[in-house]
Amino acid sequence: MGCLRMEWTFESLEKPELIRVLCSGIFTSADFAAMFDELLLLPYWHLRISVFFDYREVEVTKTSPMELLAASNNFISHNASLAYTRISLLFDSQESYETGLRFAAITRQSTEAFVKMFRDEEPAMNWVVPQSQRPIDAASGHSR
Repeated sequence: MGCLRMEWTFESLEKPELIRVLCSGIFTSADFAAMFDELLLLPYWHLRISVFFDYREVEVTKTSPMELLAASNNFISHNASLAYTRISLLFDSQESYETGLRFAAITRQSTEAFVKMFRDEEPAMNWVVPQSQRPIDAASGHSR
């Protein structure tokens, strides 16, 4: 993790309908705001699309309470665009996960999005993508 800024890339998946955001670097509320502004301008963005943030390569543990509050306020400012959207955040360590939980605690009362933190990718994907949106495995006839 050699970069000083937080960087991100967006990946659109049609089946299931999902935006995967791969993030790296050092978390700042300014970069978080820029990332969300860019996310909401994507041509495939629409209300209620599921979003999976992979923060395993992001340093969040040194984020100050003021930075966390600023990020939360930015997130809340996008309420109209995020209403009823399922958003999962994946972290690589317990300490990072706990920072994510602090963000969720600040944000929870003021957002209409469904936000949940995870330490493992499989449960994060299972939660963010409703069963009805998962592709059917041709061999078994079951959702993946």
